[in-house]
Amino acid sequence: MLEKSFDRIYSKFKLHFYQAVFSQFQTREASLTAVETFCMEIIRALGEPTVNEFASFVNISSSNAAYKINSLIRKGFLEKIQSFQDRREYHLRPTQKFCDYYNLNSVYVQQVMDRVRKRFTPEEVAQIDRVLCGGHVHTSFQIRLPYVKGMLHQVDFHTFLADCGTRTITDLWGVEHLVKDVDVILTRSMCKGLGWMEQCGMSWAD
Repeated sequence: MLEKSFDRIYSKFKLHFYQAVFSQFQTREASLTAVETFCMEIIRALGEPTVNEFASFVNISSSNAAYKINSLIRKGFLEKIQSFQDRREYHLRPTQKFCDYYNLNSVYVQQVMDRVRKRFTPEEVAQIDRVLCGGHVHTSFQIRLPYVKGMLHQVDFHTFLADCGTRTITDLWGVEHLVKDVDVILTRSMCKGLGWMEQCGMSWAD
């Protein structure tokens, strides 16, 4: 019974995902092929894998993986980030453009989660969360605020920057801030109202 129930839920998520993928070819510019969409899904799920990790997971050659990755980079859906531990190594990170593209599918996930919260008590929701994630604490969150949207990841940047000898951070408007006073760092691409604010001569304080 449990297996059938889980399979039914899993199938619903898959069907909605496939529906979202094919809707791109009906209502929007088909900037991602079906195979590229699956590649991006895998990269997102693996959590910024290296090229070799991605190639190994999908069981393709490194050259084939590199071809697919370079195509996604040219289209603006993927970027390579140099590893802090090994400067010769690069991790694959979905761009904000893909997050906007992927949002068509994440809306359904949010709808399902809203139903769960309505039907169960907070204690039961917490129990479901512990069962699904294995008791791990969530360290990544998608935020949607006025003029701000994107993914936030929990990183001990205070210690990292201290080890690098960095005491201050300069924001987009050239204002320096002490690292110890900073709680959250947003990238330029997350600030959706930045262009409008710059045109109006406004800063974050405004």
